[in-house]
Amino acid sequence: MQDKTEELSALLSAMREQSQAYRQQLVDRADIVPATTFGLSASDLEEMVTAGRLFTLEFNGALFYPAFFNSPDLNMTRLGDICQILGPLSGGQKWQFFTRPKHSLGGKTPLDALRNGEFELVNRAAIMFASV
Repeated sequence: MQDKTEELSALLSAMREQSQAYRQQLVDRADIVPATTFGLSASDLEEMVTAGRLFTLEFNGALFYPAFFNSPDLNMTRLGDICQILGPLSGGQKWQFFTRPKHSLGGKTPLDALRNGEFELVNRAAIMFASV
């Protein structure tokens, strides 16, 4: 029993390290940005997060925001609509939804599909993702 507990502890530790390394890459590439560089006031950001129209990712005790919400080729209102559909999912789960290719979107990421004007398809994909 002790060996299994130690194995599980080591596995969880490795997963935490991998997650931290991945988030460091996101910060380094400016895929996620701190509030000070996001382009909105702190109160506007807080209001959007509270309303479920924006999400955060925590890294080293600080909150970061997905830079794609500031992308000129994406509609922030549509992103907020999709974010609300994803509801109580964690920021990490929402990040995964937006940035990973989906079979239901023909192998595109939801971000790419939104850039192509495929809001309804992304909307349905978000409903399915949130219900799993």
